[in-house]
Amino acid sequence: MKNLEIKEILIDLILSIDDKENTYKLNTLLNEGLDPNLSFSFDESDSNQTLLEHCCRFGLTNYVDILIKHSVKLDILTEDNETVLHLLAYNILDNTLKENSNKTYKKIIKKLKYLINHQDSDGRTPLMLAIKSGDKDKANSLIENGANVSIVDHCGNNCLHFCFMENHSINLQLDLIDLLIQKNADPLQTNKLGLSPINYYLKLHPPLCQTPFSKKKVENEELFVESEEGISPGNMNIRDTKYNT
Repeated sequence: MKNLEIKEILIDLILSIDDKENTYKLNTLLNEGLDPNLSFSFDESDSNQTLLEHCCRFGLTNYVDILIKHSVKLDILTEDNETVLHLLAYNILDNTLKENSNKTYKKIIKKLKYLINHQDSDGRTPLMLAIKSGDKDKANSLIENGANVSIVDHCGNNCLHFCFMENHSINLQLDLIDLLIQKNADPLQTNKLGLSPINYYLKLHPPLCQTPFSKKKVENEELFVESEEGISPGNMNIRDTKYNT
């Protein structure tokens, strides 16, 4: 098979659901000699990325599983100094698909444990992105395997700041806060704007300000209040939109 034809097949697979049929197709290609570490771009304007990187960015964890079985090189670094742990940490998958995704993530953590606190070009760790994604399972798995909750990114944000970078429900934010506080994350850590996680909490949730950082489930999530200026931690402190879809 010619390289161009292989590239077209792979792009078609990446843009499709990683169901049993497509996973079988990829496995067949690999069994027939396809290099699991192959790099290619979607078009001439893009830089080359490995097949693994493409699969991670699209959240295709069934493909990732197959690549692991074919001894793919996992310790890659992207142009933005991201690891596979970064790429898979942030996703917007349906909850029905997250269970399998998290199983794969746990496998990779064990293989890349030495990169668990690696910071990308913006200073973000995999844990920060898992928190931003609102994925408690991935965040907990990272913490259990040595993720440091005290690291700050290049904007001075710690993991608690990342709890407020997406419009997660109040209850999910409280769950994430509890997880991090239990591991001694600092709610008073100020970023380069001089704002702490508590500042963001009080700004976004005025009705709850009497019990900041407490384990309080909220029955009516309409209490969620955004700032009048339309400013959130996400657009104030995160300089890229790579993980915002």
